[in-house]
Amino acid sequence: MEKVEQFLILCFFIAWSLVVCVGCSWHNFAPTAGAGIGAGIGSIGGQPILGGLAGGAVGQIIEKSSDKDIKEKVEAFEALSKGEASKMIELSMKDQKGWIESTLDNLWDLLILCGIGFALWNFVPILYSRYLHKKQKEK
Repeated sequence: MEKVEQFLILCFFIAWSLVVCVGCSWHNFAPTAGAGIGAGIGSIGGQPILGGLAGGAVGQIIEKSSDKDIKEKVEAFEALSKGEASKMIELSMKDQKGWIESTLDNLWDLLILCGIGFALWNFVPILYSRYLHKKQKEK
């Protein structure tokens, strides 16, 4: 398999994993995605094991460093220890969304995914046909 075809397959699997994991936080999926992407990139260079290990390590760092729950719990604990009732009410109301807000958020996510899919649908065949044209021209 040539490197361009491997790259296109890697792009397909990245897009597929984004579609599958749209409902959950991607930070939870970061170690697995990092290992898969790292192994895919490493296979192009001939070292998939090292790429997978490096990608998994980066994914673990991403998962541990960007945890919103920990930050929210620290804020809630500080507000509780200081006796700030208004801050506690504000923190509890932040998570509550009405039906309209949650529907609009889901619709926005769907539009973003459709835009990404539309871009891939149009640009991947263009890039692949340019590659095939150059390959045919060289012969």
